[in-house]
Amino acid sequence: MKNKKLKILFQCPQYLPSIGGIELTTQALAKELIKLGHEVTVVCQNYSDKGKKFEIIEGVKVYRYPKPNFSKALAPFSHLIQQKHIKKYLANFLKENSFDIIVSRFFLFVKPTKDILPGMKVIYGPPAVLYLAYRRMADNSDNLWQKIVNLTKSSICFRLEREACERADSIIGMSTSMKKIFEESFGIPSKKIAILPQPVDMKKFNPRRRDEGIKKKLGIYGKKIILTISRLTPDKNISGLIDIFSNIKNKEAVLVIIGEGSELLSLKALCKKLNVADRVFFLGEKKNPENYYNLGNIFALASKQEGFGNVFLEAMASGLPIIGFKSNPPEIVTAVKDIIGRKKVGFAVKNEEEMAAKIELLLNDDNLRKNMGLAAVKHAAGYAPEKLAVAFLAQCLKTRVKNS
Repeated sequence: MKNKKLKILFQCPQYLPSIGGIELTTQALAKELIKLGHEVTVVCQNYSDKGKKFEIIEGVKVYRYPKPNFSKALAPFSHLIQQKHIKKYLANFLKENSFDIIVSRFFLFVKPTKDILPGMKVIYGPPAVLYLAYRRMADNSDNLWQKIVNLTKSSICFRLEREACERADSIIGMSTSMKKIFEESFGIPSKKIAILPQPVDMKKFNPRRRDEGIKKKLGIYGKKIILTISRLTPDKNISGLIDIFSNIKNKEAVLVIIGEGSELLSLKALCKKLNVADRVFFLGEKKNPENYYNLGNIFALASKQEGFGNVFLEAMASGLPIIGFKSNPPEIVTAVKDIIGRKKVGFAVKNEEEMAAKIELLLNDDNLRKNMGLAAVKHAAGYAPEKLAVAFLAQCLKTRVKNS
């Protein structure tokens, strides 16, 4: 079986040229699986009306189905509409194409796939627990309609995610906290769940000479920089990070935020309210984030619902110490403690006060910051795609044999 050329299908919400954690980690695994002699296909939603229905990207066959159209009034039920839409597309796609391994990276694919191909072994490898993310967005939303939408989505996603876990033949979680949620919230047996972290491309993300030109342009040359890279949406808790930053005593420090999203205007308003607008810089979304990690001295992410958090690995590979919240399911679901382990590469903190204290510590201790950054690069090498692709494939093959 190891020498056989396998046909592997990844079912993703989106894929390249869209850029996000699920797109980049799937790409990294796909590239390594192709190097091992296997054939990789991705099926995903089209990223735009002008996007190609089929293309080959770096050896990966990419098939895209069109976005479903529905009115704003049906937004709370979007996942049910999407799942029906996906099943309609897969009905023909899975009959016209055969695969040895199917990995669903989005819960909406599992039921349609098992309904169409009852005997097919399906591995469910979600990037996050979405019902908790929507609950967090509802908690953080000031807009009543958005709160209703997110609470409804949370309830629907809970049922759909639980069903995906139940119907999948095995589950690949990315952290111990995700595994705990699957066990305690969804009632999934522990033996059905494996834990495999996400990969990071060490060739793409690595320590670079700091781009002093950008710093001079922003007027932050010589400043200590706290960096975060994230979508600007309620579930990412950027407002919480800004609030933490406003309590940092070192007024020479600045916060640089890379990313776009629905909260941009409200976050800028918050900066003005907290009197930190002159020290918080929004750089927007960057298609080449690897070139921006070198701006930072510290990487911090205040998200409390994060399936894994590839940005932590990218920051480590780029030579930055990391800070994030320690998992405490279901209120806080993160992989920061898993990523750090016992290595002195950053801090997994309990609350906002401790995050502020650890940021302050790193800002004021150049040697600690430098040593943690050097250790972070070495530790990140353990998440290289070529290593994790082998472990991933072994888990997939184990599922096929165990369930045959």
